[in-house]
Amino acid sequence: MGLGNYKAAAQTYRQMYTLSDSLRLREKRNGVLDFATLYETKEKEAQLVEQAAQLREHRIFLLFSACVIGLLGVLLWRNVRHSRIVKAKNRTMASKIDNLLEYKEELFRRKEENLQLAEQLQAAESELQQRDKAARLLAPQAPLTENEPSVSDEPSDSDDIDRALFDKLEREIISRKLFLQPESPREGLIEQMHVPQNKFPKLFKRYAHTNFSQYLNNLRLDYATRMLKEHPKYTVETISQECGFKNPPNFYKLFSEQFSMTPAEYRDSRNLL
Repeated sequence: MGLGNYKAAAQTYRQMYTLSDSLRLREKRNGVLDFATLYETKEKEAQLVEQAAQLREHRIFLLFSACVIGLLGVLLWRNVRHSRIVKAKNRTMASKIDNLLEYKEELFRRKEENLQLAEQLQAAESELQQRDKAARLLAPQAPLTENEPSVSDEPSDSDDIDRALFDKLEREIISRKLFLQPESPREGLIEQMHVPQNKFPKLFKRYAHTNFSQYLNNLRLDYATRMLKEHPKYTVETISQECGFKNPPNFYKLFSEQFSMTPAEYRDSRNLL
């Protein structure tokens, strides 16, 4: 219809070109919108998946935290219960230790009284023997008959002599507090009390039921318990040195083995009595 009319054909072509460009732009715009919509949808799906994963992790974390808190609660309860049991046991043990120390002190006082009475009795017997000898010297000598025994000392029982010797050794050690010396007072006691070298350890083995070193350590530990009770401001290291122990770790070990508690636990238990 527009043959030969170039202007009309150019105008028509221009309109067709413009319409074509408009359609292509619209298609591109629609494609971009579709792609944007698809991307936005996938992004939202990814966010939903991520949120679900975070929610699942949060629930797992809460469950794990609840389990840990429950376990810690059980452990705390067991720890508190164990601490109460230990404190009750320590209080009972501390009371028994105090009673034992009082018994030992009373026993030592009784032994001291017995030794004093024995010394007084021995002095009286010695005085009587001297008087008897003086009287016999002044009196006329009568011939001995077959039925009259000769004057001679009867042999003493060996066990009684050993027991008396051990009691004197124990009296010397405790009254003079020789056990507080860091060095062993064995040689001085042997020389002072005239005890044979081979007989000295046998006396402690038989009557103290232990060796001499352990016997001294037992006395030191008893003295340490008194210091822990009477001097609450003293450190344990100071008390161990005052009691004759050369190193505090050895004191800790021996005290724990002897009384089934540490020095600090004994002092704390004493404060709760």
